[in-house]
Amino acid sequence: MPDLTLPPSSDEMAKARETAMNLAFKDLSQKAEERAIETVRAEVDRILGEKPDRSQLGLVALSGQPKQRLAYGEGVRLISPHAVRYLRLPEIQRKIRTPDSDHWMAQWLRGKAWRDRGILMEADAKLEELGFPRVSVSDHERADLLEGLASGITGMTAGSGASLMPTPLAAVIMLARDKRARLRPIVSSFTSAGKTLRVPTAGSATVAMVAEGATASQGEPTISHKLLDKKKAQGVFEASIELLSDSAFDLVSLFSERAGSALGALEDVQICTSNGTAPNITSAIITGVTEVTEAVSATLAYADVVSLYFAVPEPYRAGGSWLGDGTVMKLLSLIDDGNGRPIFQPSIDAPAVVGNTAGNVGAIFGRPVYDVPLAAGTLMFGDCREGYGLLDAGGISVAISEHIRFLEDGVVFKFTTRFDGNILTLAALRIMLGLTTAG
Repeated sequence: MPDLTLPPSSDEMAKARETAMNLAFKDLSQKAEERAIETVRAEVDRILGEKPDRSQLGLVALSGQPKQRLAYGEGVRLISPHAVRYLRLPEIQRKIRTPDSDHWMAQWLRGKAWRDRGILMEADAKLEELGFPRVSVSDHERADLLEGLASGITGMTAGSGASLMPTPLAAVIMLARDKRARLRPIVSSFTSAGKTLRVPTAGSATVAMVAEGATASQGEPTISHKLLDKKKAQGVFEASIELLSDSAFDLVSLFSERAGSALGALEDVQICTSNGTAPNITSAIITGVTEVTEAVSATLAYADVVSLYFAVPEPYRAGGSWLGDGTVMKLLSLIDDGNGRPIFQPSIDAPAVVGNTAGNVGAIFGRPVYDVPLAAGTLMFGDCREGYGLLDAGGISVAISEHIRFLEDGVVFKFTTRFDGNILTLAALRIMLGLTTAG
């Protein structure tokens, strides 16, 4: 049959043409928009220096708010107002202190203050999730018993109950302690879970030439030991109810700096001045040390410093350190060459005093100098690591009371740690006493 289809009318042709043009313009407009967006993205990536990987964007933890969400818009994240403060912390602290860990450490302190077992258990669990060992789980059931003095009748110890701190909080306090303590880094440190520790010591062995057929003389070293017996140190710190509600960064910083610095200062004082009578530690670093006499009584001259240096046996000089109080640091700074030029001050440097503060003359004869709380006029030289031992309990416990300062809305924290110190090798150390004048 013949094709009877009629050709489109002029109106239909006009509508078809209009539809085709609209589709073409829409397609061109969409492609132009896509090209514009791609151009903008390319320019942003160029400014950033590299094309960012937006597929791995995660959540950012804010101080005091452990669960966060992304802000509206791809690649935009909320930033903690304390983030810059954490970046300013020393590197060793940044390994422990993060917004998350600070939040849960602060929650632990608040839980202790409010006696809220649920908060304590949650803080322990969250800190464990962050990779810190759970050390205080049993504290919610009973307090750990800290050893006291052994009873002569039963041999048991009269202890005091307290809760062990979470590992990161104790670590932050210990970092602050170590930053403040001058002597801990240069003496021998031991850690023991027991109350006492016996440290073996031995003198030098001797060997001699022997004639043919003669009997060899005995030259074995004398074997002995030193007893370290932990003594208790405590600090009491008050916090207001308002402080406990403050930011986690401020709360953790306050407690760690106050407690840690105080413990470090006490350690130095005990190591330098203990008389061995309880509750002081077993022995000071100067106890029984051989005294070297200065040429002119009470006067410290250059020759006396040389004499003290060589009074220490040669094996101990390479690891030796100079210890003295502020008075002796001043005398060392005043010793001159007769023309007003300080002997221990390099001539090319700007004027400086002897001491361990930044910018001071920090070494004499190549060995470091430490300004420590020895008795006024005392100068010591020797290998402190060989000469002295420090026993550490390895932990810090805390007890709390909201009753002592109830009317002032205050909460009192009592921190407890235990340590002891004793002379190990007297031969490694020498001392001068009663110095008052620079020669």
